[in-house]
Amino acid sequence: MVLRLTATSAVTPVIVLAAAAALFRVYTAPERIHKRLETAKQVCDQSGGQWVVDDRRAPFCKRD
Repeated sequence: MVLRLTATSAVTPVIVLAAAAALFRVYTAPERIHKRLETAKQVCDQSGGQWVVDDRRAPFCKRD
C-alpha cells in the first residue's frame, strides 16, 4: 500500500509537467512558425532569391 502511494505520488508530477510542457509548445507554435518564416525570407533575400507563394499558398524561395 505504501509503495503504491509513493509510486503514484512520484508519477503524477511527471505527467502534469509533461502535459504542461506540451500545452506550452502548442500555445507558442504560431510565434515559432512566424519567426522561422521571417528568417527564411531574410536568407532568401540575402542569397539573391525571391520569396514567392505557390498555388497552395505555401511560401518558398525561388532562385533563378
